[in-house]
Amino acid sequence: QRVLKPGAHFYVFTAFQYIGDFIRALKPLEFQPPCLIWHRGKPTTPGYGYNYLNSTEAIVYGHRGPRSKRLAENMYNILEHPEVPRNLRVYPTEKPQGLLKMMIKQSTVPGDTVLDLFAGSASTLKACRDLDRRGVGFEIDPNSWNRAQLALAGESLTEGENKLF
Repeated sequence: QRVLKPGAHFYVFTAFQYIGDFIRALKPLEFQPPCLIWHRGKPTTPGYGYNYLNSTEAIVYGHRGPRSKRLAENMYNILEHPEVPRNLRVYPTEKPQGLLKMMIKQSTVPGDTVLDLFAGSASTLKACRDLDRRGVGFEIDPNSWNRAQLALAGESLTEGENKLF
């Protein structure tokens, strides 16, 4: 609430078991579901036959009031984008460029500033750069931030470095 401009949108990737916590916390801010669902195209957990295989991740979407900024286009709330292949990730939970670019285009226009509070892979910052938006990111882990800076500069990582995850 403090850093968003009036009408600005936000997106938070989270596990399904935490959606209720987000909805309760956001209620005073006039948050209105639905949440988005990212379908990764393959399971995120191993299958042992006791549960259904999970191939999705929740994305809490909302805005800072008053509700004045429309999405760029009407879309369904199930977003189909394959995950970043493991051997190409800069960070274990890196999100695909196609998914991030779609969300950024839905909620901003060229020249807008996008804030990523968990910029471990710098993937949001890369998407912003490609879409002519200003990207600002924070990352608490210095090793991840250094790797993200290499990725932003376009330098490739060695195969051994990628296997840290």
